[in-house]
Amino acid sequence: KPQGGPPKEKVILFSNLTSGKPARRANPNILDSTDTGDEPYAWTARENLRKKIIGQEVYFEVSEEMAGRSYGTVWLGNNTDGENLTAWSLQTGNSVLRESVRKQVDRLQSQVGEDGEESEQLKDYKNLVALEEKAKEEKVGRWADDKDGPRDITWTVSDANLFIDTNRGKEISAIVEHVFNASMVRLYLPAKSTYITLSLAGIRAPSQRG
Repeated sequence: KPQGGPPKEKVILFSNLTSGKPARRANPNILDSTDTGDEPYAWTARENLRKKIIGQEVYFEVSEEMAGRSYGTVWLGNNTDGENLTAWSLQTGNSVLRESVRKQVDRLQSQVGEDGEESEQLKDYKNLVALEEKAKEEKVGRWADDKDGPRDITWTVSDANLFIDTNRGKEISAIVEHVFNASMVRLYLPAKSTYITLSLAGIRAPSQRG
């Protein structure tokens, strides 16, 4: 919990899992940078995880640090008794196993002795494979036949006045993608597949630097 200032931030990559990348807008400061579209099931998977954990207390353990990245496991709650989000991601078809997991299963299986005793690591890997195979069989998440396709995104509203006139008086559901400061936010409007930057009328807030 934060003490004497804002809370620390940490990025955790779920060990052994991978997922498609959502679309990204071209960086105007990088030459030849171009917009990218959603990879298969990427947006839906991100939204599923966001709805699952945003605002929730979580507990995490880092298994390895590599190239400045932290890989580990995250649980809902304040200890490992909570729901394991790696298992949840696999059994709901939200993510897929890295191919290296199956290679590790084959490698560790070949090292099993005559007594047939499997290592804990091998058992863990086999459990992950079983969760993914079950999700495939049940056709859930990314394995479903009727899953959502990529979005057709409009990154910038070209005519702000027309946009306001067209939608004046209407309520529009939005997802807050970024908070610039206390009076300006970046919003995604799912029903319109459009992003807008919204300044709250009549107020101004200082910006946070760094």
